[in-house]
Amino acid sequence: MLVSKKELANLKLRSIKLDDLKELAGSLGLSTKGIVSDLIKRLIDVPQNEIDEFIKRKYRKLVEKRQDLISDDDLKRELLKVKNFR
Repeated sequence: MLVSKKELANLKLRSIKLDDLKELAGSLGLSTKGIVSDLIKRLIDVPQNEIDEFIKRKYRKLVEKRQDLISDDDLKRELLKVKNFR
């Protein structure tokens, strides 16, 4: 592995917005006080799979919101109308 587990956890945690870091910390029974770096210090030793599941859950919510705006079939139909991609 090119990076250590802590470095990988740090990268993943830094990709999460502050409000979401607070949500993750709270769900794990950790303090939600402080700035991003404080939360990352508390969350750095959380098992990778818990961080991954949290990120996946958040991403799924974003996808569902997008699908509420336009369905996949509607999106495909609109893309087929485009003649040239630039």
